[in-house]
Amino acid sequence: MTTNPNYKSAASRLAKAVDQSIQMVGHLRGHIDTLAQEAHRDSLAIATEGRMLAQSVNHRVLLASRGVKASPKALRITAQLLGIAVRYRLEEGRRQASASGSDERMERLHQSCAESVRTLCEEQRGATLKLGQFLSMRPDLLPPAYVRELSTLRDRVPALPYEDIEAQLLAEFEGPLEASFSEIAEDAVAAASLAQVHRARGLLGQDYAIKVQVPKARDQVMADIAILKAIASALPPDSLPFDIRTTLDQIADSVGAELDYRAEAEHCAKLRTLLTDVPGVEVPELATELCTDRVLTMAWKQGLALDQALENASSERRRQILTRLVRCFATQIFEFGYFHADPHCGNILVREDERAPDGFALILLDFGCVQDLPNDVRNGYAALLRAVFSADSTGVRTTLGALGFEQKGNDVAALEAMTEAMLAPLQREGALAEWARDPKAATAALMELSQSVPGLKTPRHFTLLGRVLATLGGILIEHADAGVSLPAIVATELARAQSSSTR
Repeated sequence: MTTNPNYKSAASRLAKAVDQSIQMVGHLRGHIDTLAQEAHRDSLAIATEGRMLAQSVNHRVLLASRGVKASPKALRITAQLLGIAVRYRLEEGRRQASASGSDERMERLHQSCAESVRTLCEEQRGATLKLGQFLSMRPDLLPPAYVRELSTLRDRVPALPYEDIEAQLLAEFEGPLEASFSEIAEDAVAAASLAQVHRARGLLGQDYAIKVQVPKARDQVMADIAILKAIASALPPDSLPFDIRTTLDQIADSVGAELDYRAEAEHCAKLRTLLTDVPGVEVPELATELCTDRVLTMAWKQGLALDQALENASSERRRQILTRLVRCFATQIFEFGYFHADPHCGNILVREDERAPDGFALILLDFGCVQDLPNDVRNGYAALLRAVFSADSTGVRTTLGALGFEQKGNDVAALEAMTEAMLAPLQREGALAEWARDPKAATAALMELSQSVPGLKTPRHFTLLGRVLATLGGILIEHADAGVSLPAIVATELARAQSSSTR
């Protein structure tokens, strides 16, 4: 068997990036506490000025890294993350010394650091940008300031020059593009860390959206993840307001699926079939003859991004849109056991349509992250929710074990902690009635169920379900005035799915 020379080259570059990063981190590991101590000595002068502290740490990192062959990207990321870690360590020390802390000052620190992270993601693209986009969809992991800042990354990713995209298209179609399209717009209609979308016209006048993978996306992202993991290994535990190591592992797992366009095409086709009979929900039709390993071509769908549609809608229309949104995903999870696992606002369009119920349709896009739940897992989640809603602690604990939740090492209390976390919102008398009266509080409580418990290993399907719940919950909280209750709809759809399965 021969080895593709491109794969050998990619492996060589990846190995070099890992080696250089590990050298740099090893060289810097002994300097981290020194950085914090030196910054603490300077804190009277610079602690209130985020930029000055970042510059101070950046200077120390450059001095500490002399003689190490790390890439400029690795040094830039290291300096930024260490600067943020030192600022949080200083603030924690200040709060401990005074036995009290200013919530307002901590919020300012969150906002300042979040802006720095967002700028870093925009500069570095690749896995760094992917990390920022991933975190923007996890309000259960980050303070609100980070979610607000990083959410702009979904709209502000700079598009690559059309020449780069054209070269990718020519390589994929192995011939002149005029043989497949009569026209391709050079300006991208959407750009992300791993792909961008261009509008095109087919030879018979069909209106298409072409999703083109960024050239060398896989090599660049995996090399960046290696660098980020090496840097993360040098950071002291709890130095950042989220678990960067776990997050990077999750990104590494998801990137391969997102770059497999053949699999994405299959996901798109299957969800289109499953959702055909769901009123007011659409999935674009694929032009399979114009799809390749790195290009997806599908029917163009006009509409407003979900967040724009909600912002422009009346209170009643917001209620209708959000209710249909939650029902759509609950149906996918509980009835089909096959669901779109990345429902952020950029992946959902709203189109005015007189033929659809209530005069509008939801259009789902981007099927790089889809989860298939086997019947036993789907039934397990149904049993788990029934146990949660009935406050059955034994049932919750037993079902968690059957679903694949495992306790790490000797942490025998992990399942108990997870059970308590799930039942906590129901411990108060009249909690269910409160959920119905206060959708915002109800959604916030349900979002907490997607958080991991220290010492507990969670299965991947729970991570993706948690992401769906957290994302939908965040949207509902932002539009709490619409009066849509996530728990109420989930409970209704669960009962309907169970009724259908027993007929």
